Amino acid sequence: MTWRDHCKGFAVQRRMLGRGECDQDGNCLYLVCNYERIPIRIVKKPEEVPEGWTPSGTVEWVESVLGRTVVPDYFPTFATNWIKRRIWYETKWPLRKVFIKPADRHKRFNGFVTSGRYRKKKRGPYVCSDIVTFQDEWRYYVVYGKLIGGYWYAGIGDEEKPAPEIDIQYPADWCGTADFGRLTSGEIALVECHPPFACGWYGKKHEEYAEFLTLGWKWLKEQGSMLDEQKTPIRDG
Repeated sequence: MTWRDHCKGFAVQRRMLGRGECDQDGNCLYLVCNYERIPIRIVKKPEEVPEGWTPSGTVEWVESVLGRTVVPDYFPTFATNWIKRRIWYETKWPLRKVFIKPADRHKRFNGFVTSGRYRKKKRGPYVCSDIVTFQDEWRYYVVYGKLIGGYWYAGIGDEEKPAPEIDIQYPADWCGTADFGRLTSGEIALVECHPPFACGWYGKKHEEYAEFLTLGWKWLKEQGSMLDEQKTPIRDG
């Protein structure tokens, strides 16, 4: 079976622009759906997503369609050897400079470097890491252990850099994105991983994105409450 066999249609979240417009990811899906003759529609409310259709939208919106919160697993076990910095959990706001992200929910606030004081304090719990600099970053898209592609999305200059080959074995039961970056030392390190939704598309072949979302949505529904347990290994020291 291919991803098309699992795809009844795509439901794209309507952005709050008052004109029913969707973002670049939605435009990618429109191109694929027009070519493949797959149904697609723009909807506003999660409950408007037809049964069996694949949703595309913000974290909160897609989680509403799914019916649960997906707890972040930024650093899964299979990628542990690629974590080149110290990472730990905190329940209290750290009073030293660290890079910080929410540990309980994706995008509850955007990750940032703290000041070492209470300025910009957010509600916990947190995932903290030592501060490092990535000169370039690439996003790798994986469905059931198969790498679909890796694409540059941030770095020095505007010129796209080819994605380096990463010697990593993705589990056959895992779907998501794995972000890797080149440190100032030249070493390649894991930035973080994300589940297969609301993560943006940086590739050129739009059909790959449709495959990623469709099979990723299938995987999310299969996981059930498994993803609601914090599985992240902490590299402390």
